[in-house]
Amino acid sequence: MKRDSNSPAERSRKAKAAKLARWKAAHPSVSRGLLYRMDPTVELGAGMGRMTDLDRALWNMTHQWWLMSSRPLRRVKKSDLDAVVAQARTDIPWLAELPAQACKAVAKRYWQTWERCWSGVGGAPNFHSRLKDRPSFDIPQARDLNITRVSKKFATVQVPKVGKVTIRYHRPIPVGARVTGARVTNDHGRWTLALRVELPKPELRSPVESRPVVGFDRGVVIPLAGSDGTEFNHPDWLTPGEKRHLRYLERQSARERHARWDRSDGRGKGRIGANERKTYDAIASVQAKAARRRKDWHHQTSRKIADGYSVAVFEALRIKNMTKSAAGSVKAPGTNVAAKSGLNRVILNEGWGTLLDLTRYKMADNGGAVVTVPAPFTSLTCHTCGSTTPGQRKNQALLVCGDTDCGWTGNADFNAACNILMRAVSGGLVPTLSAGIVDDARSRYELEERTDAMPPVGTEAPLKLDGPGKRENRLGQRTVAA
Repeated sequence: MKRDSNSPAERSRKAKAAKLARWKAAHPSVSRGLLYRMDPTVELGAGMGRMTDLDRALWNMTHQWWLMSSRPLRRVKKSDLDAVVAQARTDIPWLAELPAQACKAVAKRYWQTWERCWSGVGGAPNFHSRLKDRPSFDIPQARDLNITRVSKKFATVQVPKVGKVTIRYHRPIPVGARVTGARVTNDHGRWTLALRVELPKPELRSPVESRPVVGFDRGVVIPLAGSDGTEFNHPDWLTPGEKRHLRYLERQSARERHARWDRSDGRGKGRIGANERKTYDAIASVQAKAARRRKDWHHQTSRKIADGYSVAVFEALRIKNMTKSAAGSVKAPGTNVAAKSGLNRVILNEGWGTLLDLTRYKMADNGGAVVTVPAPFTSLTCHTCGSTTPGQRKNQALLVCGDTDCGWTGNADFNAACNILMRAVSGGLVPTLSAGIVDDARSRYELEERTDAMPPVGTEAPLKLDGPGKRENRLGQRTVAA
C-alpha cells in the first residue's frame, strides 16, 4: 500500500529521518559490533530459544511466500514484503509472540540477502534449518535493551518478551558510541549478544608515512609470512585433551550412526535418536570453541598488521576452488582423495578469507590499505632473479634457486611474500620501491635507501595536512603546496 505523503505520520517519519541524516553528517562514524557473552538462567534460556524458533519459522514462511509470489515479469517490492510479514504476525496467533520490531528485522534481513545476491556478493537466501543454521534473533531498537551495569564485570540487558539477562561486561561501550540495536545468537549452547554501535571515526594510531609496505603469504605450516621477515604463528586451536575428547566423540557418533543404519533393515538411514543428537551437539560445541579461538587470533593479527604497515599485499586466492573435493565420479574416480581432503581441512581451518576481511577494515580505519595480486607461481619463482627453473622448490619450506649465477636459498614462504610485494610494486598498486637485497642470516627483505628521497621538512609545529592549498605527495614523504 502506498504511503500518503501528506499524512501526519509520514511527515513525522520524514522529519525524524532528516534529523538523523543531519546528525550523521555532523558526526562521522563507523559501524562496528561489540560481542558480549550472556549467562541466562534455564527459564530465560528457554525463552530466548523460543524466540530463535519463531525467527526461523518467520524466515522460512517468508521464503516460501517469495518462491510462490516472485515471477520473471513481476518483481516483488520491499513494501510488499513488509506488508506480508506484518499480516502474517496478525493472522498467526503463535507468531505474535515474536516482537513486531523483530518481525520487521526478519523482513529487512531477507531483503538484504537478496540485494547481496543481485549484486553478486553472496548467494540467494534459502530455508533455515534448526540443526544446520545458527539460531538467532534481532533486537532492532536500542531503547529496548536497557543495559544496566551491576558490577565491575557484569551487566544486565533487557530482552523483549523474555526478561533481564546477565552479560559478561568485559568491554565497556566507548564514550560517544551510539547503540543502534543488537542480535542474540546461540553458538552451540553459548549465548552471545552482539551490539551494533556507531563509533566516532577513529584517529590514526600511528602516522601513515612512518609505516612500511609489506607482502604476506598465507600458508598452513607458517600461517602468515611477511616480506620483511616477520612471521605470525598460532598454537593449535584445541589442546591435546580436547583433541582426544573430539576423537572419542567422533568414534561414538560413527558407532551410533552405523547402529541406526542397521536398525533400518536397509530401508534408509533411519531417524536420528536423542543420544546420537547429543553426541553431534557435543562435537559441535568443541568445534565452536576452536572457531572462537581462531577468530580471536585473526582479530589480534589483523590489528598488529593495521598498526604496523601502511599497505598490506595479499594473494588473490580462490579458496573455494582450492578446497574442492578430489573424489571425482564413479566413472572417473579421483586420486589421493584422502590426502586432498586432509589438505582441504587444514586450509579451511586457517580461515584465510576471514583474516583478509578483518585486515581490510582495520587497515582502512588506520589510514592504510589492503591490495591483492595474482597468485600463480609466487612460491615457485625466485624473488631475486626471477628464475622459474623446475625443481627449485625442494620441499614445503625450502627453495633453492636453479640459476647458478643467483643460487639464493631460503624459506619458500618468505620468498613468496617477497614476490607478492614486488608484483604489487610492478603493477603500480603501491608506491615504487627500490630493489631489494637479502640478508641470509636474518632472512629479511631489506629495502635499499632511495637516492632521490627528499629530506623531511623541519618544523616546530606539526604540519596540517588538511588545510587549504595543501596535499600529500604520492610517496607520502612530505607536505608540498598544491
